[in-house]
Amino acid sequence: MTVTIYRVEDENCLGPYFGIGPDNSFRSRDDDLWKKKYHPFPEDDGLPYPQDDHRSAFANLGQLWDWFGGYEFALAEDGYGVVSIECEPEDVAFGRHQVLFTEQGQPRVDIPWETVTQGRA
Repeated sequence: MTVTIYRVEDENCLGPYFGIGPDNSFRSRDDDLWKKKYHPFPEDDGLPYPQDDHRSAFANLGQLWDWFGGYEFALAEDGYGVVSIECEPEDVAFGRHQVLFTEQGQPRVDIPWETVTQGRA
């Protein structure tokens, strides 16, 4: 039996935190909305320190919205979308606000931003 998780990533399977620095368009954005949201580091969220093959995701769409809600238009503009990923349970660690999973090239299923935002905006 697999576990479904949800992730924000681009067409290359890179999330908006990949390559944090001046070349990362999402992280370089500086606005009040982003500053007001709580975004704990994995180790501050009950998770192990991420390894090179770990990626961040969410246990459900509600967690994803709590993290990225209100920023979906900027993310979409920067080329990020929402996907669901089926993982083996042993490849997923659950934190309070996010999950870490071991990247193994699992297939992705696109989920429209509208599905995530329905009833939440």
